[in-house]
Amino acid sequence: METHPAPVTSFGVVRMGSNGAVLQSSMPLRLNADKKLNGSPPQTGVGATGETTLTDKYVFDATKADFDANGLDPEIMALDKARKVLWTSDEYSPFIARIAIYSGAVDVEGAHRTLTARAPEHSGRKL
Repeated sequence: METHPAPVTSFGVVRMGSNGAVLQSSMPLRLNADKKLNGSPPQTGVGATGETTLTDKYVFDATKADFDANGLDPEIMALDKARKVLWTSDEYSPFIARIAIYSGAVDVEGAHRTLTARAPEHSGRKL
């Protein structure tokens, strides 16, 4: 369940120390220089979770649904130091995406799926 408006999807660096975990820095994920990604589902029923966007009163309102074909809701990230990228999997289906560490840009060409299409023909594409 996502509430409207959806938050900007970000990643951060957390340092562990004697005072516990501290967020050192964070960066929004981006489709390009102008578009930040959010956690909105692409549309009702798409992907493994079938999520639907709800209002802040937890009801569905089609005029405020805030679906986004580029919505990305990462569940885990892995650092690839050699390539200077992060790899992430997305909640809405078994999607994998490559993220540039220094810009937060999601590499659409290197993604398991095309963010703007979510087309089934991208399933199984080699990274």
